[in-house]
Amino acid sequence: MARSRSHSTKSGYPLPFRVQVRRREDSGEDSFGNPVTRWGGPQIVRVAGWSISDSPESGPDDKDIRRVDWAGALFALPGDVHAGDLVQLGGVDFVIADGGHDFTHGPWWNPGLAEYKLRIFEGVERG
Repeated sequence: MARSRSHSTKSGYPLPFRVQVRRREDSGEDSFGNPVTRWGGPQIVRVAGWSISDSPESGPDDKDIRRVDWAGALFALPGDVHAGDLVQLGGVDFVIADGGHDFTHGPWWNPGLAEYKLRIFEGVERG
């Protein structure tokens, strides 16, 4: 989905925020056969917004445990970010955890945005 000159999607959804993204670059394997992942230089990408979850991992009575697979979501144009890219939000690095949920092919409305799940970057990512 292409942007208009007004920094919005073609359907008019605004892209008011700029985030720093570092693209994932897989560079083969190390001498032990482990994948080697590096990230390129920072690039600025315009996005519609993001949400960060502060949901606890334990239930209301602290007896049941909920699995938390992601820490939030980023709403961007489809293809502007990819799985494994690093995104900096509020001074914290997050990893794009999936290929995005693309809603541009719906029968009623095309927002021109995709939802990408985020995980907190913990320093080492395996490919």
